Amino acid sequence: MKLAQKYRNYSISVVRMLCVSSHTEEDADLDVDCTTDSADIQRAFREGESTGLLVVVTYHSLATLVDSQIPKVDRWYFDEAHHMVEPRVIDILFDREAEDLEEDSDGEDSGEEETCHSRPLKASLFDSVEKVVLFTATPEIGRAHV
Repeated sequence: MKLAQKYRNYSISVVRMLCVSSHTEEDADLDVDCTTDSADIQRAFREGESTGLLVVVTYHSLATLVDSQIPKVDRWYFDEAHHMVEPRVIDILFDREAEDLEEDSDGEDSGEEETCHSRPLKASLFDSVEKVVLFTATPEIGRAHV
C-alpha cells in the first residue's frame, strides 16, 4: 500500500508528502523521497504554505525535523506511540521540567522520579495543534479471556 493511500482515511487532504528519514533499502517501496536535510525540510513547509503536506518521520529522525524550525503543524499522528517515551525521543517531545517536581513548598526536592507522565508536551510543538493521535499495537485478547 502506498503511503498517501494509507493516510487518506484520516480526513486530511494530502497534496504533497515529505519523508524525514535516512533513506535505506527498506524505504525503496515508498512513493516519496526521504531526506534529513534541514533546507529540504524547510522548503517543503514553505511551498504552498504547507497546505496538504503530510510529513512522515521516523522516531530516529524526529530531532532532525524539530531542529529544522518547522512552522505550525496542524496534526500529529504517532504510529507505534510507545516509542514516544524512549530516552532518545522523550526530550524532543516533552518539556524537561514539570512544575510540580521542581521543588515542594518548603524548597526541598520532592524526591519523586521524573517520568514522561509528569512532563507536559512541549508547547513549542503542540500548543497550536488541532489534534494529536496515538497509535500503538496491543495484544489481541481471545473471547475466552473476556
